[in-house]
Amino acid sequence: MTNIIKLRFLRAGQPAGREYTYFTPCKVAIGDTVDLEGKQGVVQGVVTQIDVPEAEIAPFKDRAKTITGKVTPPQKTEAVSEKLTAKVVAEYQKRRQDMKPLRAGPYKALGRELRDRFGLTDREAIDLMNGRNELEILAKYEGEENAS
Repeated sequence: MTNIIKLRFLRAGQPAGREYTYFTPCKVAIGDTVDLEGKQGVVQGVVTQIDVPEAEIAPFKDRAKTITGKVTPPQKTEAVSEKLTAKVVAEYQKRRQDMKPLRAGPYKALGRELRDRFGLTDREAIDLMNGRNELEILAKYEGEENAS
């Protein structure tokens, strides 16, 4: 068993193009979606082959890259157990401000993380990261929590 996999990049949500070879630090299966650094920042690909023999990549082994991790499917908003607080919002805003230079891939990944972790809409996650409508969004989610 090797830690070498092949994958196809996702384009419009579908695997497309030729296969690329990557190392993996975690266990993956064929069909898993993984995150990796691409030319435009963090992108996703679908695993097409696992346990690729080292001999197959010997000519370019020193140039082969490593995936950053496996994509976990987003949790449904009903299953959100963490409470959105001003402290959490401030932490995400700091992480966003620390992105220098600001690149689309890492920014989108941070927004997806915030959205999925707390069951937010895309617009709400973007607004929170950019310091807009914070009080309205926090009040909305606090009201939903008290109603349950």
